[in-house]
Amino acid sequence: MKPNISSVVDNNENLFRAIKILPQLWDDEFNRPSSAAFKDSKGLSVDRNAERSFDEVITCLKKHFSNLKGVAYFTASSCKNIGLIILYCPTPDETDEQGNPSYVTQTQPIVSVIHSKG
Repeated sequence: MKPNISSVVDNNENLFRAIKILPQLWDDEFNRPSSAAFKDSKGLSVDRNAERSFDEVITCLKKHFSNLKGVAYFTASSCKNIGLIILYCPTPDETDEQGNPSYVTQTQPIVSVIHSKG
C-alpha cells in the first residue's frame, strides 16, 4: 500500500541520493561519492524515505537504477541548514512485475552552486 506522503518534507526525514556507476560520481581512491555526485545547476533528485524503512528504500533504488554504485543519505534539516530549498516533486506511480503499485518520491533541492572542499 502506498503511504500518504505529505508535500511538506519534515526536517527529520531522510533523503537518499543514488550514486550511479560513473567515474565522475565516485572517488575510487577514497571509496566514496565524489563531490560531483552532489552538484547540478538544475538541482538534485533524491528519494524520500516516505514512511519506508532504510532497507525498503535501498531495495527500491536498486530496482530503479541498474547502474547503482552506492547511496548517500542525509536528513532534510542538514540540507536546509546550508540553505538548500527542498521541493516535493513526486514522480508518476509505477507498477512492479506483479502489477502492485510502487513509487519513487523525489525532492529537488534548487541551488545554483553547491560548494565543494576543493
